[in-house]
Amino acid sequence: MRVTDIERLIEERRSELIKLNQKKELLDKKADFRSRALLILGSSIFIGQFAFIMSGTFMFYSWDVMEPISYVTMLGNFTVTMLFYAKYRNEMQLTTLREMIAQKFARGLYRRKGLDIERVEKLK
Repeated sequence: MRVTDIERLIEERRSELIKLNQKKELLDKKADFRSRALLILGSSIFIGQFAFIMSGTFMFYSWDVMEPISYVTMLGNFTVTMLFYAKYRNEMQLTTLREMIAQKFARGLYRRKGLDIERVEKLK
């Protein structure tokens, strides 16, 4: 091979990498947005549970009625959290959780949009 052929090949690969990186960045932004939205939804569920228990205790019913409901709610939250931890076995920090969810969404988006992530890594 000549030097010009190698330079042309390098330039082709570089332009392909630039295009794939642009597509990957766009999909990563979408995945990050979805993960943030999911975490906001999850947080609002916890806030809703708290508001429901407080309003049920002090406004509508009494603690005698709301106590078993709050225990079952806590058990459900604990069970879901432990199942999540057993599946992923990562630290339970909010940033780590967001990154894990974003990576999962990103892998799905890569698959649906036909982005070969192995090709991107190989070109890098």
